[in-house]
Amino acid sequence: MGGLTDLINLFQAEHPAVEFSLSYIPADELEVAIREAAVAGELPSIFLAPSPWGPDLSAQGVILDLSPSVTAEIQRSLHPLAWSQVAFQNEVLGLPVRMHGNVLYRNRSLAQIPAASLPDLLETSRRLRGTTSVGAALDFGYLYTVPQSEACGGGLLSPGSQPAVEGALGLCWLTVLRDLSRAGPVVFNTDEDLQLFLAGGAAWFVGSTELYPLLVRSLGEANLAVDSWPTYPGTGGRMAGFVWTENAYLSAALQGADLQAAWTFVLRMISPEAQLNWSQTAHGAHLPTFALAEPTEAAVAAMHAAVRSGTALPLWSLDPIHIEILERAARAVSLQGADPETAQRRAVDELHVLSGAGEQPGG
Repeated sequence: MGGLTDLINLFQAEHPAVEFSLSYIPADELEVAIREAAVAGELPSIFLAPSPWGPDLSAQGVILDLSPSVTAEIQRSLHPLAWSQVAFQNEVLGLPVRMHGNVLYRNRSLAQIPAASLPDLLETSRRLRGTTSVGAALDFGYLYTVPQSEACGGGLLSPGSQPAVEGALGLCWLTVLRDLSRAGPVVFNTDEDLQLFLAGGAAWFVGSTELYPLLVRSLGEANLAVDSWPTYPGTGGRMAGFVWTENAYLSAALQGADLQAAWTFVLRMISPEAQLNWSQTAHGAHLPTFALAEPTEAAVAAMHAAVRSGTALPLWSLDPIHIEILERAARAVSLQGADPETAQRRAVDELHVLSGAGEQPGG
């Protein structure tokens, strides 16, 4: 907020006729607030919200398609992963202001050096057995496991298609998950992994960069590290996490001078000067979306590097049945002792049944 206020003051010094009214809404209340404002026709000129919300906001007709205004130069100025979070079905839904992603956190008091490869991570995990701590606390929900297919070349998900679990990619992905699950306890879509890491009971934890302030308060800056993703020796590829952004969206009601002022300001928000200023820890350890911006503070730079080596969070809606099938396969290899080939066959059979039923729930 402080950084945004600074930017507004600088902008108003150059454009004294432009007036701002700045509001903050807590994250857990934001979606409802935006929905209600849209229904009442009271959306602010510019509002900040997560990139996964963009397609729905566009479908509702409440935000502007910025593609007529976004030049090739603007696109090139943004990191490709950040651009992936606004470019959707020939539209530009907003401008990406801040990057977020799931990264590999490490407690230095339990693991002094990063794990360059998955075997390194497993070796430290073995060393910790018999103590009060574990190697890695891992959530195997699809948001954390699907990106691990990047170690196998990626492409597990694509719009309008079933997950590509058949063939070499699917088998490799499930083998990666089986091997990764040996690093420590596995949970599914709970915060047990987070709580264990916060309590100092796990050397590694995969979680959002948005958790960084909470983790620092719990473990201390000296103990908390963000590692590069380990490589997987079976392929030489690197593991990964999903990446998303916080976007600046423009209200569809904007026109004339208001539209021009709003557009000029959001361009200022993605400028290198603003992005690097916000990346200071005092301003919330912001992860820049500008392609050439490099944060100078070590902790922010480590998060930034880890996020930039991730993979784009899909903006299209995933079929809940597909998510169930992917998570069942992950559960089979991580908790139930199934070999990857068996888990893959079951997942492929389930997907074939869906295809034969026209992918209708209950078919």
